[in-house]
Amino acid sequence: MPSNIRGLKGSCLLIPCTFDYYYNPPRRPDRVAWYQYASYSYPLVCKDWDMRDEIDEFKGKTWTPNSGSGRNCDLLIKPVTQHHHRQKIYPWVDPDYTGKYTHAFWDKTVTIEVVDRAEAPRITIYGDRKVGQSVTVQCTASHTCSIYPPDLSLNIPLRSHSLTHSSGSGGTTETTLTTTLNIERDHQTVQCSVRHMGGHTVTATQTLNAECSFSALTISRTSNEFLEGQASKVTSTASYTCSKHIPTLTWNYGSMPASTDTSNSGSTSWRTVSTLTFTASANDHGMSHNQDRLYPWMDKHPITSYQSLGPTFYEKTSQLIVSDQAQEPQVSIIGIPRVGEESTVSCNVRHTCISAPPTLTISGIPGEDLITDTLVTDGIWERTVERTWAVKEEDQSVKCTVSYSGGQRETSEIKLNVECPYNSITMTERPGNATEGVAKSVICSVSYKCKKNKPTIVWNYEDIQSSLKTKENSSNTFITVSNLTFIGSLEDDGKSLTCTAQFVTGETSDSETLHIKKYVRDPYENDTFNDQAADVPFRFSALTGSCVVIPCSIPYKEDEPFTRGVWSKRNNDIIYHNGPTFVVDHFKGRTRMLGELNEGNCSLEIDDIKPFDNGPFCFHAERDNKDRYRFNNSCVFIVMKASPEKPVMTSVPAEVDAGSMITVSCSVTHTCPSHPPVFSWSVSPLTSEVTHTWTPQGIWETTSNITFTAAGGDGVKNLTCTAISWLGKQRASTVQMTVKG
Repeated sequence: MPSNIRGLKGSCLLIPCTFDYYYNPPRRPDRVAWYQYASYSYPLVCKDWDMRDEIDEFKGKTWTPNSGSGRNCDLLIKPVTQHHHRQKIYPWVDPDYTGKYTHAFWDKTVTIEVVDRAEAPRITIYGDRKVGQSVTVQCTASHTCSIYPPDLSLNIPLRSHSLTHSSGSGGTTETTLTTTLNIERDHQTVQCSVRHMGGHTVTATQTLNAECSFSALTISRTSNEFLEGQASKVTSTASYTCSKHIPTLTWNYGSMPASTDTSNSGSTSWRTVSTLTFTASANDHGMSHNQDRLYPWMDKHPITSYQSLGPTFYEKTSQLIVSDQAQEPQVSIIGIPRVGEESTVSCNVRHTCISAPPTLTISGIPGEDLITDTLVTDGIWERTVERTWAVKEEDQSVKCTVSYSGGQRETSEIKLNVECPYNSITMTERPGNATEGVAKSVICSVSYKCKKNKPTIVWNYEDIQSSLKTKENSSNTFITVSNLTFIGSLEDDGKSLTCTAQFVTGETSDSETLHIKKYVRDPYENDTFNDQAADVPFRFSALTGSCVVIPCSIPYKEDEPFTRGVWSKRNNDIIYHNGPTFVVDHFKGRTRMLGELNEGNCSLEIDDIKPFDNGPFCFHAERDNKDRYRFNNSCVFIVMKASPEKPVMTSVPAEVDAGSMITVSCSVTHTCPSHPPVFSWSVSPLTSEVTHTWTPQGIWETTSNITFTAAGGDGVKNLTCTAISWLGKQRASTVQMTVKG
């Protein structure tokens, strides 16, 4: 079963689940129950044969519809509610019988994520996008309610349509509606609507741009021959598919009268006919085959002796139209070429020599050719070559060359403009329930085609450490992973943590609602059985990447001095000792005691503090004989902050005269007195003073006081104070004032 699955609020959710065993088989494999993951109990989620103890969040809403079908443990939740969000649950096969070798089913769990918006459907169009042709339209909806799949509809007539269901990744099901569309215009919008169980409706649209096409001109005449000085009717017909492409027909005998008429026999079948009234002269007669009319003679007697007044063979003739320019081949792409998928290129040309047809050659892409010859009309053939290939990132264009038996050659080229598709970004490791100031690893990953299409993954939180790695998963498929070390505060509770993959052609995001709880002191950190107590705050804040000084004081006797003070973790890992070899590697060189231990000062400095240096850390003292002296309330938990506090500026006059003297202060609080913040101003001060103030809670306030002269020039001016914390993190505050003169 999947480790995470999404459920649409108000709809149903089917969690796919199967099991297997090789030894110690269950007695009743047809009985499957589901439980909520808990540390010390077994809250019941679903038990079809005894629902009395099901917890309120799931009571009456769960079934195991396929538990009697093989080794199946599917769970159906209907309807999904907000109370199911972030619930971690697991199945148990034959829960009424447990023994020494019963499998620990809780080691495999699934976490439900409840969403209130359905995912938009995907529209895919296959085929030759030409007006008058047919294409295949598919609309696919991804969901997790396979028992009650959504209803799909299209805004186009359904012809030879079908509805299919297939399994997707992560427990999803893909429902696909497929139909055939006859293209009747060059621009139209295809819209797909999906209605999920519970009433959620979502739509998607795609613009279908089709190519208008036309056929070769045809010329016909009403008389068998042209007689000098006698008018005859000659017609030229143009056939095409789009009404907006009405052609202008011209004749090379422009001085003779001609009329034009346009009609249609359907929305994609148009015809424009030009009728020329042609009066021939003796000068029009020529010896070229062009325009010659030929007719067959089938008689044993020579044609010169044929004087019958009956039917004549020349009543049926064929006219020769001779051209010295080879016809260019027509190249088209069937569908949209996407990297990693198969696509087809088609090239065709019309000719009148089936005994020695032209040769079509495709270059620029690999693959085998499929060649077909089709009789279009009397005497006119069309040769077509199609090549199917696996699209690669480096594919740029395709050329098609036609070679005729007479030596003529023509080439056409088409740009491929291959698409580099990408999948939706997924938060594969989510923050879950977090504690304030405790770092958690959050991971987002996205897969895509094309190495050049590498995305930038950004998060909606600043000053938080993240790493980015990209690897090639398979040929032309890449995965970029961003690992965020997230540190939340109580103010973040209820907000969203969002990762966004930014591609050149678009972006994709995934979000998670944050649940931040307040730090609660562990009983281990609150000893009460010692004789004396230390003065150590039980929780203390620190800025990651900077330093922190934990205030600590203990009772002392001058006549009984301590040899050393030691700070350690609950697992007895030592983080500070005056003998550096005792300190664990992670803290070596980063900790030191401040002040004099035998004056009661046991304050500890941790430099370059890391996101996971929370502790708790506890203090004890030692004498030469190695006696340890522990104190009540001697442990501290460090609540991490990703960003420094924002500096606070005193007010300045709203309006000042140029050249006047102004005094202003800027203060910031911190917990690193050994390396206090330094200040930077957007003006050049005449005088500058920095002060440091300690508060009883161990928080320090550093203040910069300056005096400066207001620069000349009318208008609103910004005054900015920037506090730069130890090891580089910084934050600024800005006020505005209007300067006159």
